[in-house]
Amino acid sequence: MSKIIRMNAFIRYFLSYIAVLAVILTISITVYTIAEEDLKNQLSLNNMSALRKSQVFVEERLKSIELVTSEIALSPRVQSFLRVRDTDDASNIYAAYEITKDLSRYCSINSYFSSIYLCFDSSDMVIGSNGTYSSEFFFNEMLNYNHREDMKKAMQKPSNGRFLTVDDTSGRKTKAFILTLPLWDNSQVLGSVLIFIDEEQILGLGGETAESPGEYSVVLDETGSVIADTGNSDKYSNIIEEIHENWEKNETSGQIYFDSYLASYSVSKYHKWFFISLTSTDVAFNKLYSLRYIGIMASVAAIILGIILSAGLARMNYLPIKRIIKKFKETDFNKEGVSDLGYLEEAISETLKQYNSVSRIVEVQVPLIKDSVLQQLLHAGFTDNDRMEACSRKNGIHFSAENYVVMMVELDECGGFIRKEHSEDYVLAQFVIANIFEEILTSVGNVYSTMLDKTVRCFLLNIDSTLESEKEALVQKLSEGLKVIRDEFDIHPYIGISDSCSEIEDISLLRQEADQAREYLIFHRKASIQFFDELCKLQSNYFYPQDTQIKLSNTIKTGNTVQALEILKSIHDLNTQDRNLSVNGFKCLYFGILNTVFQAMSELNMAAEAAGFYFGKVSAIVECTFIDQLHETIAGAVTGLCHEVNKNKKSRNEALKEDILTYIHQHYTDNGISLERIANAIHINASYLSAYFKEQMGTNLSEYINQLRLEKVKQQLLGTDLPLNVIAENVGYTNSSILIRTFRKMEGVTPGQFREAGSHERAKSQGLQKDEDPDKKSVI
Repeated sequence: MSKIIRMNAFIRYFLSYIAVLAVILTISITVYTIAEEDLKNQLSLNNMSALRKSQVFVEERLKSIELVTSEIALSPRVQSFLRVRDTDDASNIYAAYEITKDLSRYCSINSYFSSIYLCFDSSDMVIGSNGTYSSEFFFNEMLNYNHREDMKKAMQKPSNGRFLTVDDTSGRKTKAFILTLPLWDNSQVLGSVLIFIDEEQILGLGGETAESPGEYSVVLDETGSVIADTGNSDKYSNIIEEIHENWEKNETSGQIYFDSYLASYSVSKYHKWFFISLTSTDVAFNKLYSLRYIGIMASVAAIILGIILSAGLARMNYLPIKRIIKKFKETDFNKEGVSDLGYLEEAISETLKQYNSVSRIVEVQVPLIKDSVLQQLLHAGFTDNDRMEACSRKNGIHFSAENYVVMMVELDECGGFIRKEHSEDYVLAQFVIANIFEEILTSVGNVYSTMLDKTVRCFLLNIDSTLESEKEALVQKLSEGLKVIRDEFDIHPYIGISDSCSEIEDISLLRQEADQAREYLIFHRKASIQFFDELCKLQSNYFYPQDTQIKLSNTIKTGNTVQALEILKSIHDLNTQDRNLSVNGFKCLYFGILNTVFQAMSELNMAAEAAGFYFGKVSAIVECTFIDQLHETIAGAVTGLCHEVNKNKKSRNEALKEDILTYIHQHYTDNGISLERIANAIHINASYLSAYFKEQMGTNLSEYINQLRLEKVKQQLLGTDLPLNVIAENVGYTNSSILIRTFRKMEGVTPGQFREAGSHERAKSQGLQKDEDPDKKSVI
């Protein structure tokens, strides 16, 4: 019985044991399954997290590189140097020196830059952080890198930025970042920015993901070429190729399990670089597989032990089973090394450190970046409106209102505030202007400002309503600011204000309108504030009639300096006081006056000097910035020309008189001779010829020709028997009637009467001679 009882007890305890063991095994299997999945997920998470950490780090550095490169490309000095051809000019040499200083400063701020160069096609010059070189010397002697031809081709093709992998002469891998200039203009290439970065500086975190011996990381570019890795890429080439095929199917990230590897990959949206991390599953799952084997063996041992113990369980309580359960619960599955969760915590901590470091660097450059964004807004540097707005918000430029206005301030007169040739004083003056106007205009709307030149500052206003409704308030605020600036700082600025618009992409057009209003103020110097919409009402037709042009030309040709200057003054006053002309209208007026002066020089046989004089004065007129300069430029030219005319007047008058009389005596027989024909023949103005002939000969030209012809008629009437119509034709009259009428008017008798009287005189003289002959003979 006892055996039966013990057997029953054995069976009961054994079945209970089996039941408990089954529960434990079920829980163990469940825990194992969950642990396996959790380990896989944790492994995937760790792998992907490390991969993303490397990717984020690399992309942040690449963005930093491009931001600095864009800042260099948008520098006003670099923009101005793009079209420089004469590198020997002093101002261009100084500009190159300033650019070299800027590049050196960027290299010192960005420690991962090996070197920076600016290549300018127009001047065939390369400016680096350590000096300037010719393009040929730079590429043949200075550039200690392979793939030179690839770099040259890349710099000739318009691009907003591209990376090339190059090796220096020591075999060290280096990245070359190339950005063509001008920025965001793919129609032509005027130059390029070339930055060399040590690959280890870009991929500084690339090897930190390889914590275990079975882990491998690699970075590919968009063509599938290996940029950097942490081991032998040939060993894993098949896996990399398969992953790259998935990438070409537009899979931007994911994970793939191979025989003994877990491959995690992610594609950078920034440069299409491909980041891959391979982890050996054998290494990661070794402990789990060992635990599974131990569990199986333990289960078998537990069953055997259960059979052995079941015999004693009939006589014992359930204490041994509780001890087993307790012992099982206290089992540590991660006895060696750091847990995966700990590793994840460490990785996140390191990423946060790097993020804070980059944030500090960006924070230092925020003012420069903000200024660069404003420059791009004002000069149409953005082609994508969404990107423009996002970039503006990111850099603290918030456009909450609907309309935009651009205001241009010119520091024309600064009194004693600015010392001679102290550019830092201009910076201080601009600081004063910016702070005062930004403070007083805050009530009108959002205000942002940037320096366009050392004497010009541009303000961008974001207002709720149109400029028309805000004009009165704006003028009042600006007047208050101008009063403070003049009284406290002795600065006298001129302010040009554009019209308003509601589209952000039209801001560059507003800048041009404000610039035109500013130029008009500087040109006239009448007021301190000028709105662009008022310029549209200006006239473009100047007053310079034909008779005034002729009068001025004749006065110059006679060398009358006083009268010529009086004519210029009257023209200037009429157009200044009676007409509201634009800047271009005034310049066109003085171009017209210059043409009159040029024509006078040509008529004075000064054609050789006229060409150089004309083009020199054209340049002077174009460069004039205010109205009095125009008048002074032309007045000085007229004064000098009149001086030369008076200096050579006597010899020129004699030569001109001889040319006129010679032509008349050679062509008086031509019935088509006239004032205009003679003027064209000797290349002078007809009006001037008429006045000049009257002055020199005391009679007008037509009377002189008629007198000459009549003298010739008299000679032929008395010396020949030619009929009257032949004589008329010989001396240039079209018919005898005109000859008779002119002869009678000038001599008081007809040609026939003159000939008859002349015949009687000859007969008388011949008769006297005959009467005298006998006497002479007798005397002889």
